[in-house]
Amino acid sequence: MDFLRSLGMEDLPEQQTRTMHLMARHPEFSLQLGFDACCACGEQFTSSTIVDCPQCQRVSYCSEACRKQDADAGMSCSGEEEESAMGHSSIICTLLRLCNHDEAVNEETKDDKTTQSQLEKDTTAKEAAMDRVRSEFESYPATLANVILQGPLYSIHNQHKNLVIHIIGASQDAEFWDSPCMMKQQQNVWNAYADALAELAETKRLDTIELLFVGPECPKQNVQETRKLKSAEGGTVGDLMVKSYHSEYTTELLQQEQLSKADIVVFHNPGFTCPDYDWTNALAAIPKGTPFLLTTNTELEGIADCQYLLDNDLIQQVPPMLAEIFGDEQVPSANPDDEKGPFFNENPFCGNRVRQSGTMANDLFVKNRWMLGGVLASKSQQPPNKRLVTESSRGNSKAKNPALI
Repeated sequence: MDFLRSLGMEDLPEQQTRTMHLMARHPEFSLQLGFDACCACGEQFTSSTIVDCPQCQRVSYCSEACRKQDADAGMSCSGEEEESAMGHSSIICTLLRLCNHDEAVNEETKDDKTTQSQLEKDTTAKEAAMDRVRSEFESYPATLANVILQGPLYSIHNQHKNLVIHIIGASQDAEFWDSPCMMKQQQNVWNAYADALAELAETKRLDTIELLFVGPECPKQNVQETRKLKSAEGGTVGDLMVKSYHSEYTTELLQQEQLSKADIVVFHNPGFTCPDYDWTNALAAIPKGTPFLLTTNTELEGIADCQYLLDNDLIQQVPPMLAEIFGDEQVPSANPDDEKGPFFNENPFCGNRVRQSGTMANDLFVKNRWMLGGVLASKSQQPPNKRLVTESSRGNSKAKNPALI
């Protein structure tokens, strides 16, 4: 990411909350460090004596001593094992301060008058924040179009010259760009998808690309849009058709609406292992042999989603990059020389906006930063249903929980 390189960093420090010393004492601890418990010692806040980082004001401690301890770059050892997390270093604090800017320009923290006032005076910082927010939203069409265009796995052999892509589990505040910042910049989501997909249509000689967005967090008013796909020279190379359904992804929906069979299915940050969602039946709605593209915010989430697909017999091989991690001879890994095999790696088309984890205050992530691809090979075809297990719980909604955005 060029943005990180501008800060002198080659990679995003995702997991930087120090937990090793806490795990040794309390293996089952489940507190949100830096939010409802001290980010250094792990003690749950029981009084109003809370010390926040004076710079970013996004990480909390029980005392000034704990705050200084967490900022000490020299704390690197806990018992016999080395603690690799850097804690609340100056780098983490700098990135978290940028989170304040990004949230302010996107009107996510209307009560932060201080940051809003600072940005009104510093137009350069404000424009940079708006660029980061825009890059995050643009990562959805950019990833979709470029990975499918460049990935040998998604070789398109369609004699009808139509490509149908189902985006499953889509949400209004993510794929649909429901954002004050994007509205201020007069950014139209479907024009962006058309611009991104034009090269794919031209290169693969497609007449039509159909995008079908389905999910219980899609807009309640179903979307139906069409756009012309234009080449760099301005000529029309095809048509983009967009439809959305505020619904669970079910066999019944596909049959009742007579929806076209998907050539490719896409999942943006699905969280297959999240306890508030049940993906079992939704995945069973997808025919065996359908190529898929999946993005996650962190490497660990990508590994967990791969493990879920493997455990549920939805993939038969793990990507070569994950072979050493799984390390089981009974789990075959794909041939690294097979260009059409499954893959897992960083997504070069993700945005520049860095976000703070909702559970570990020094942990960071970027939306859609990791991608997993392959071919679904389910042996079961049960009636599908992607639903919230607890309808009243919105804690793991993309709109509410930063860790799942």
